[in-house]
Amino acid sequence: EFVWRKLNSKWQKESFIGHQLIAEYTVKEFENKKLLILKALKLHKSNLEKSRPLVHGDLTHFNILVNDNLNISFIDQKTHENSPLFDFFYFNAYLKSSINRNSVLTFKDKLKLEQIVNEIIYAVCDYSDKKKLDKDLSAIYIPDKYSNISVSLSKRLKEFKNLLQK
Repeated sequence: EFVWRKLNSKWQKESFIGHQLIAEYTVKEFENKKLLILKALKLHKSNLEKSRPLVHGDLTHFNILVNDNLNISFIDQKTHENSPLFDFFYFNAYLKSSINRNSVLTFKDKLKLEQIVNEIIYAVCDYSDKKKLDKDLSAIYIPDKYSNISVSLSKRLKEFKNLLQK
C-alpha cells in the first residue's frame, strides 16, 4: 500500500505506514483504544530515554500512526531539546483542545474523554521520585515557534502540572 504526499509543491508516492492513532472523538473509540494509546505513549517514553535531551516536539494523535498489525510509528518530528515530559504535555494539550473544539460531543462526553486522557497520561508519566518529577515539570518550556498554535499551551501546562502532582 502507498499514499501520496505533497512535498515542496511536488507529489511523492510513499509507503503507507498506518492510520492516525485517534480518528473519532467518541467515548467508545477512546475506551476501545485506551490500551493502544497507552502502548504508543510508553513506546515513545522508551524511545525518549535513548534520545535525551531531544524530544519529538510535535507528538499529537495525528503524528502517531498504527498499522493493521498494531505496529506504531511516530512521524513529523520537530525535534528540539526540552524536558522529557514535554511530548506528553503537548500530546495532552493538543488532544484535549481537539476534544473541546468538537461541536458534536456533549459536555458529559468531553469530560469523560478528558478523564480517559488524564488516566493515560498519569500512567505513562508515573514517577517514583517526586523531586525528579518536580525537576522535569519545571524544565518544560514552550518554544517560541509554538506561540502561533491555537492551543492555549500556558493554560494547558498548568493543568498538566496539576495532574501529575496530585
